[in-house]
Amino acid sequence: SISSLIDLERPRDAQKALSALANIMRMSIKGPDILSIGEDMAYINEYLFIQKMRFQGKVVFWVDVPQTLFPYSIPKLCIQPLIENSLIHGVNNMLDGGLVAVRGEETEDCIRICVRDNGTPIPDSVCENLRHPDVFGSQSLGLISIQRRIQMIYGDSYGLEIQTSKTGGNQVTLVLPKRRKEGAGL
Repeated sequence: SISSLIDLERPRDAQKALSALANIMRMSIKGPDILSIGEDMAYINEYLFIQKMRFQGKVVFWVDVPQTLFPYSIPKLCIQPLIENSLIHGVNNMLDGGLVAVRGEETEDCIRICVRDNGTPIPDSVCENLRHPDVFGSQSLGLISIQRRIQMIYGDSYGLEIQTSKTGGNQVTLVLPKRRKEGAGL
C-alpha cells in the first residue's frame, strides 16, 4: 500500500502510512504487555488508517468504543488480530460493501469489545477448536493464542466468544474483567 502511494505520487499519504506503521511496530515490540484500552485504541486507529488506504472504500470501518472504557486494562495485541481476521477471512473476498465494526461496552463486572463483520461465516470447526483446543488441534492459532493469554491472565471466565450467522457475518467478543490500568485516567 505504501509503495503504491509513492508510485501514485502521494508522498504525504505515504509518509502518514509509514508513521502509522512505525507506531504499530514500536508498540508491538516495546512497552508493557498490559495497556489501557485508550492506548490500545490509539494503536487500533493507526492500524485502521493503513487498512483504509489498502481497501480504499471496499470496506467500511466503524469504531464505537466509549472513552469511559479507556482507563481499563487490556493485554496488547488482542483487538487488532480480531480485526485482521475479519478482514482476511471475513470481508476480503467481497467485491464491495464489506463492514468491520469495533464496539465496546461495559457491564457491571466486565468489559466487552466486539469485532463484527458482514463477511464469510467462521466455520464451525474453528468455533469448536476455540472451545476445545486440546481436542481439535492447532487450527486458528491466532484466536487460540488470544484465548489462552486472556484466560492465563484473568481466568477461565474471560476470553473470546464467537457468534456466526449462516447467511454471513461474524461477531467475536473479547470479554475482560473490569480493571483499571495503573496510572490511566479519563
